Amino acid sequence: SACTRSGSRAWTRISWASSVRANISWAFAGNSVYAGCQWMVFVLLVRSLDLGRAGQFAYWIAVTGPIFVLANVRLRNLVVTAEDSTFDFSDYLNARLLTTAVAIGAVMLIGTWLSTDRHALAIVALVTTARACDAISEICHGLFQRELDMRTAGLGLMINGILSAALVGAGLWMWPSLPGAVAMYAAASMVTLIGWDLPHMRKTLKIRGASIIRSGSLRPAVNVIWRAMPLGLCAVVGSVQINLPRYT
Repeated sequence: SACTRSGSRAWTRISWASSVRANISWAFAGNSVYAGCQWMVFVLLVRSLDLGRAGQFAYWIAVTGPIFVLANVRLRNLVVTAEDSTFDFSDYLNARLLTTAVAIGAVMLIGTWLSTDRHALAIVALVTTARACDAISEICHGLFQRELDMRTAGLGLMINGILSAALVGAGLWMWPSLPGAVAMYAAASMVTLIGWDLPHMRKTLKIRGASIIRSGSLRPAVNVIWRAMPLGLCAVVGSVQINLPRYT
């Protein structure tokens, strides 16, 4: 009847609005906790080590930032907003793996050039490892966002942030050195990726009947990168502007 249909539509609107509020809340909570924990990592480094070593960590975070921002080319935006069936999620994942590999190579080349000793180069490698893991986690979060599952993405950010602060704090307590602290920082990103983001990515794709691996060439992944490149160029300009004061 008309009353039944009207009631069904009203319930659908209420359910949709509730889902939107819940997803916004999870996104806000996840990003807030992650940002707070990143701030706590810097506080722990400054309080446990001298300012020079804490500044070295901030410096390499600033150097690697624009490189990985460009390499990410805002693929998450494309994953979330894609409505056509031209590309599978596996194409976006392959594109992210390709650009991340290029970013790792670029950072290590720059690190070899700028590093003063092997300890500095080790710090570069560890920061790069953390950045690479976070880049792959982000594309997983794009899939969760597309499926309106910001709870999983938000929890992933929370786990990463809390693990980073906890492991860095524990590392500084046991072995107060910058390489040890950065190793714990990288370990947090790796554990979150392997223990949370990848399993939930597989679960989401399995529910949708999709595959992680797409047979054939990497041409679709390259096409994805080319399509997203303007977004990456815009993003890297902002990243350089934010990090520029840290280079001097």
